[in-house]
Amino acid sequence: MHRLVRITTLILACGLLVPAMAAAQSRDRNHDGLPDGWERAHHLSLKVNQAPRDQDRDGLDNKHEYADHTNPRSGDSDRDGTPDGLEDANHDGVANIVAQEQHPTITPKPDSGSGAGDGAGDGTPKGAGDGVPGAPAMPDHVVAFVSGGGAGGLLTLGAPDGTTATAYVGEHTLLACGAALPGPFQPCPVSVLVPGAKVAVGKHAVNDHGADVWTTVLMLAIVPPPALAPAPAPVPAPPATGYVQSYDGGVLTIHRPSGELPAGPLAGNVTVNCVTVAGGVVTSAVPCSPEHIAVGMQVALAQGAVVDGGFRWVKLYLLIPGS
Repeated sequence: MHRLVRITTLILACGLLVPAMAAAQSRDRNHDGLPDGWERAHHLSLKVNQAPRDQDRDGLDNKHEYADHTNPRSGDSDRDGTPDGLEDANHDGVANIVAQEQHPTITPKPDSGSGAGDGAGDGTPKGAGDGVPGAPAMPDHVVAFVSGGGAGGLLTLGAPDGTTATAYVGEHTLLACGAALPGPFQPCPVSVLVPGAKVAVGKHAVNDHGADVWTTVLMLAIVPPPALAPAPAPVPAPPATGYVQSYDGGVLTIHRPSGELPAGPLAGNVTVNCVTVAGGVVTSAVPCSPEHIAVGMQVALAQGAVVDGGFRWVKLYLLIPGS
């Protein structure tokens, strides 16, 4: 009887514990749509709205980081070289950041506090679509790109209504290119930022140092593949400096144009290279072995030296006719 009571009590306790655990996991004390457990695990504040923030500057706000199962503290959660904003979480052919533009986070009230930078004290820059003035309307083309085309340059984007927005392009700017919406988009160089180029998405924000920087710029441009290195100039075939008169018993005799017949064994560390020649140019030059030496073969180089008190061949370049 006592055992039955204990079992019943345990079942009741477990039954009460599961809903309590579920409630704890789904608790959302700052009412931002993000569970406290998720925010706590990623060191996000539970006191202010975290949904529209972008601590890792990958172009995704925390609401979409949560929906896409990415890390709001890492711009490349799976470390595959592609920023989270350019990944396709639900495999629908639409980049995460483009999906975010199609279904944006509702803008909350501005943070309390004053001054540029982080109003919530959690390292998030103001102006990143969090209700603080500075987030521009989506522009559609580049008006100008100033200051040398590199990180730290000023970029001005113009909207269809004639308004413009200017901010810095920095090392944390997510700059990507795609042929058309919805993508895909891939990271691209600042060289694509030229007057008249089309822009699908442009966002900027004031960072912790009070500078207005572009956080996301998605270009409607196809990045050409890197130019192939020019083919190396053909190497003229080296002239023959003699030919193999005999190679017998390990002794090599070279017939020089002057009539000289130097002879000697090969050194133990002899270097032998086979140079293939066709049409007056070298088509290949690779190391080979003494087994390639044959009577009548022309040589471009036959170098000897005194080794261990006697003459030995130390370097040979054999000329092999090619087709």
